[in-house]
Amino acid sequence: MRFSTFTVLAPGVMALGLALSSSAALAAGPDAGSAAQGPGAQQQAATPVSDAEIDQFITAANEIQVLHQDAQAKLSSATDETEAAELRQEAEQEMHAAIEESGLTLQRYQEIFVAYQSDPQVNEKVTRKMDQ
Repeated sequence: MRFSTFTVLAPGVMALGLALSSSAALAAGPDAGSAAQGPGAQQQAATPVSDAEIDQFITAANEIQVLHQDAQAKLSSATDETEAAELRQEAEQEMHAAIEESGLTLQRYQEIFVAYQSDPQVNEKVTRKMDQ
């Protein structure tokens, strides 16, 4: 199943990107926010992204979109916050697995996601490949 660029990268991938960012920030500690804005953040966004990695990113993004839709359907029928939290955790684990099955690490997926958002060339490459 193929989705348009916006459909795939909108809710599911962005949500996972934010979740990965939040997880990384929590793991790094309270001073991570200021460090993420320093030279390392610029270097991370400038990391070259190969065509093969873009293909892997798109594969993961398509699967994440499907998983996100499934999770939303399940969450709408959750009876309480505990069940909803369990469903969100399960969905996040499935999304992480989808990324790893695509051949990317979670960290590399996040780097490509950041590059997709901040680097017009990476954005154009992803968009062009998704539209093929």
